[in-house]
Amino acid sequence: MRAVSNLMILALMLVSGFSYANCSDAEIKQVRAEGLALYKSGDQQGAAKVLSRYYQEQCDYYAMSQTDDAHFNQGLWLISDLMLYRNKIGNPLGCLALGDEVYATFMVSDEGRHEPRVQKALQANLTSCKKSLSQAYTPAIQCPVAGYEYMSAIPSSWQNQNELLYELACIRFVENQPDRLGMDRDADKYQSEGMAHWPRFEVLTVNRATPSTISTPYEMVSVIEKQYQLDQLYITDEQGELWGQHCYRFSVNFGEQAGMIFLDGSSSICGGAGLFVNRVITKLDYPIKATVVKESSHIYK
Repeated sequence: MRAVSNLMILALMLVSGFSYANCSDAEIKQVRAEGLALYKSGDQQGAAKVLSRYYQEQCDYYAMSQTDDAHFNQGLWLISDLMLYRNKIGNPLGCLALGDEVYATFMVSDEGRHEPRVQKALQANLTSCKKSLSQAYTPAIQCPVAGYEYMSAIPSSWQNQNELLYELACIRFVENQPDRLGMDRDADKYQSEGMAHWPRFEVLTVNRATPSTISTPYEMVSVIEKQYQLDQLYITDEQGELWGQHCYRFSVNFGEQAGMIFLDGSSSICGGAGLFVNRVITKLDYPIKATVVKESSHIYK
């Protein structure tokens, strides 16, 4: 029975075109050389594309890990190069996704196999990519509106880019909950199951602003009195469908460009097992929705 299973696995590998032979030293060195030549010529996009294609189609991290240590470390050098190129073309998220595969692949990642020089290179690139992301997106600060301190203040710089954002005071990511009814359903939906299982943003908006005056010991001062309300902005993918298949926990970071938000955190299958590293960049289309621009997800347990 075991022999039959092994034959089936081998057949599937051959049909898919997969082969650990694709992770040979010669191939890896050739691809790295092609990428380096493009990089030195100023074609950073081309360098990233060459290495990404080989990595995704021929020799990914798991395939590398199945070879001996010498071959494996040659593969790690390719990953290190690709991390550098992705960061250079403004894709630190793609760089960090590679780091997740190297350091957080369940039952596969093993730093003990890393040669010191390649380990140092990988760590240097990870640090650089994290720095790039932290420079592009700053951590949120507390909402200044009394009673809503649990939310995050919208950057004032956004208002200069989009005047509609003067009406948006604060925001928070709402952690979604398991869909208890939908999980047990084995047929078409026939009743309300609630919206709490969809991840979303809660936003504090200025519903009404009215002029008023207050008296001081010296004079009457004109002020604007604001009445606030809470609204929900659901998150969609690029196809316009509601986004979010897991239950998520995120910290919120704001970009310099108005509406750009970086969500950094983790998730699990709602009501199930498994833990994922998640990084998501969204764009607010206020007051309608938020759209996922780029994301990475990696299971690590």
